[in-house]
Amino acid sequence: MEALCPISLRRCERPPEMQLGAMAGQVDDEGLDGSGIPIRQLCRTSAPILSLARLTSAPIPARPHRLRPRTPCGPSRGPVLLASRAGIILLADAAHPAPSVLSSMVLYHLAVFKLPVWVLRRIEKIMRSFLWMKPGATPGTRPHPLVNWRTVCRPKELGGLGVLDLERFGRAMRLRWLWYAWTDPDRPWIGTENPCDDTDMELFRASTEITLGDGAKCLFWHDHWMQGGALRHQFPDLFTIATRKRRTVQKELHQQNWIRSLARISTMAQLQQFVALWTTMQGVALQPHPDLIRWRWTESGIYTTASAYRYQFMGSCAPFRSAKFWKGHAEAKCRFFAWIALHGKILTADNLALRGWPHDPICKLCQIHHETVQHLTLDCHFSTSVREQIFAWNGTIGVPPPPGGNSLNDWWDETISHLPKEKKREASGAIIYSMWGVWKERNRRVFQNTALQPAAVAALVKEDIAQRAYAHTQDPGDGIVAQQS
Repeated sequence: MEALCPISLRRCERPPEMQLGAMAGQVDDEGLDGSGIPIRQLCRTSAPILSLARLTSAPIPARPHRLRPRTPCGPSRGPVLLASRAGIILLADAAHPAPSVLSSMVLYHLAVFKLPVWVLRRIEKIMRSFLWMKPGATPGTRPHPLVNWRTVCRPKELGGLGVLDLERFGRAMRLRWLWYAWTDPDRPWIGTENPCDDTDMELFRASTEITLGDGAKCLFWHDHWMQGGALRHQFPDLFTIATRKRRTVQKELHQQNWIRSLARISTMAQLQQFVALWTTMQGVALQPHPDLIRWRWTESGIYTTASAYRYQFMGSCAPFRSAKFWKGHAEAKCRFFAWIALHGKILTADNLALRGWPHDPICKLCQIHHETVQHLTLDCHFSTSVREQIFAWNGTIGVPPPPGGNSLNDWWDETISHLPKEKKREASGAIIYSMWGVWKERNRRVFQNTALQPAAVAALVKEDIAQRAYAHTQDPGDGIVAQQS
């Protein structure tokens, strides 16, 4: 093969540093060789390793470290959790934004290759560290995730953080190969092997509908060209004994060739399905135009990666209505805390006990009941007092109803159900800041051995709400300065 190829495959299989190692020794002081090529800069690049062999873990250790959190610009700064206006959680540190490191590098490869499971798991481990690692933690410290990673990777409307599930998103991106093979057959790679596996093919067939034309592209048994789904699902016993499972509709209908592949019928169930299939085939007629394909999950009928990704979560149930806190008037860190609280995972005494960590089972605020997420955020009379003062101070979002034995999620929905859209967001912001203030007071009593009264905690919550409102209010002076400039 190398005799036919002008490029040395053995050299391409080496890491880029080894490929250019011999050349790097022939450069001048400016890093250029005789032809003006910056060899030293090429040696520092992360060019892909080209090989015809199966990917192994040997060349990988030099790559995933590029995804890890880098040393921030300050001694006490760690990974920072941000929330974009598009509703996407971004993980970054002060010097190296995570979107450019995690998303771009990984998704670029996912569109072309089906990465091994161990590579995806290693990358997910690094991503978990961005989210759950304690700020300022020393390298090698093990993070303590509060919420399962599969839950984190669910869409926001399904109770997750909206972080991409790399395995599902990679599958959604690989479906582009199958779509263009149908819609744009003149592409130069048509006819070569694509990176899609059997699961990808099943997802593509479940997501498309085919209008039968000349039958030259549509597969007789596998594609969705008949009413009711693929024939192999409608007639599973016949599909088991069929001898030619990958032929097109055009070839199978020619002189009733599909009957020849079913010559091994031996049971009554197979015979009954054969009669049903024969009856179905009597109404099929090929047309002079090519087969047409339509994507089921978009109004335009055209494939999109986003719709393919969302479809893989179809059938999942949301544990709560997430819009009430993601749209609430509160800071990103407070909304993130509310998300953890609604999952029941903040580190109250009951959750500390499940982890086997030291804890005091009695609530530090009321000194009466056992401390649970439900009690601390809703039922405790200290929390109720703070919340009532915040609602009374606002004056436009009504009075919060008593807990009445409801869960935090049900009580929250009941509180904002009668309010208009903007007031719902304002009331949700008040609830979030109230829980955040109560949580900080609980931690002050646990770690600093200091205590504030409900009125003092409510005053701090009011200050947080006022500062957030001021930060989101346009300064009238900005327009004057803009006009003068």
